[in-house]
Amino acid sequence: MNIKDLLRDAYLLQLKDGFFTVKSLSKLIKRSYSRTFSILKELQRKNYVKSLEKRNKGETRYIVDEKGRRRFKVILTAGTYDIIHTGHLKTLEEAKRRGDVLIVIVARDKTVEKIKGRRPIIPENQRRTIVQSLKPVDFAILGSEKDFLEPIEKINPDLIVLGRDQPVNKRKLEKELRKRGLECKVVRLRVWDSSPLAKTSKIIKKINETFHISNI
Repeated sequence: MNIKDLLRDAYLLQLKDGFFTVKSLSKLIKRSYSRTFSILKELQRKNYVKSLEKRNKGETRYIVDEKGRRRFKVILTAGTYDIIHTGHLKTLEEAKRRGDVLIVIVARDKTVEKIKGRRPIIPENQRRTIVQSLKPVDFAILGSEKDFLEPIEKINPDLIVLGRDQPVNKRKLEKELRKRGLECKVVRLRVWDSSPLAKTSKIIKKINETFHISNI
């Protein structure tokens, strides 16, 4: 396993728990505790990771340092993902090809209601769990109800990916990112799925027509 892959795996643990330990990393990379400890010490010597202040007698906690973070590319995208379809999958697959780690922000229920005028069919925690299980996705988190840029600031990705028809003004987003001192690039993907039911709105319409349901 090369250094970039090691740092990537450590970073994923850090996203989940806020830190990682020798034990958690050894389990993930399938190496012995002693071997993982030696690897971490070497990464620490190169200033790729650093240890946090030890709490009580617990295991030492580590995080990927800024130098280590620069060894891999983090891609971020966002969406509602109310009813997963092939359009979502194609977009996520293309986004993952742009880097080493793909993080997805899943919109909160209240945010969806504010933007679309209706609450999502699938509750936010369930949508996040579904997105997390998708093959291209390394980590999925819920967005912020108050400030949509808040999770972006915390992650500080290298690249933000927008879907082809995602209703986000690219230039306005770039301007807001610069105001907060974020230098990540923003790209809009051209990938498109021409399948007849590759949009959530079309799926909902089809369900309504098939089962004669209204007010969904």
